[in-house]
Amino acid sequence: LILALTASPGGAVERIEEVKRNLFIEAVHLKGERDRDVRTYVKPVKVEWRRVELPEHFITLKRLLEDQLEEHLSKLKEAGYLQSTREVPKRHLLELQQKLLAEREGKEPLLAHLAASLKLTHGLELLETQGIHALVNFLERLQAKSQQPGSSKADRLLASDRRTSVALSLAKRALQSGFSTHPKLEACLACVKEQLQNDPSSKILVFTNFRETAERLLELFLREGIRAEKLLGQSDRGGSRGMSQRQQL
Repeated sequence: LILALTASPGGAVERIEEVKRNLFIEAVHLKGERDRDVRTYVKPVKVEWRRVELPEHFITLKRLLEDQLEEHLSKLKEAGYLQSTREVPKRHLLELQQKLLAEREGKEPLLAHLAASLKLTHGLELLETQGIHALVNFLERLQAKSQQPGSSKADRLLASDRRTSVALSLAKRALQSGFSTHPKLEACLACVKEQLQNDPSSKILVFTNFRETAERLLELFLREGIRAEKLLGQSDRGGSRGMSQRQQL
């Protein structure tokens, strides 16, 4: 028998089933913090939400992307694959992609609109959660890919849309003017400084979704005289080299 352990089996039953199929796993035993043999080892966690408002130039960029997203989702709604174009979860779009790929014949135009929708959803997530730097990198990669031989129709659709070039131009202008920082970076800095003032011996972990955000936070902390280091996984991504297990240790 082979026993495998993971802290992240998947967030949905379908995802776990997919892992089981791919790895020929016969059974999964899930243990949570409420299980009798686990709960004695779980430390209490206090969660405190701190909300920040997006600046006006973020809102302008957001609308440019949302307008495009609305148009691509409307094509899927007209074909009877969506009931609404309002706040469609990314998970729903991925499930629909699998369905269209299974049908395939005659569905290429819809698949292009769906792929464009997924890319725009990702772009919005980058803007809303990471900031303008991340959006600029995303849009520049998109435009570069659209000009390569064999580029996807979705990339060409988005790159040829005037709103994409307008968004990229506005975002670059914001970078040059120094208005690019996401407000939650400053909020994070305030939290860290507050904790260190209360207890200078504190050890703090700040988790980020993207490596670029880790870089920006590191710069921010060091500039404020806070001792900080970044910790990355082993894989190389987008020009960023990972760290070996020895380096991580």
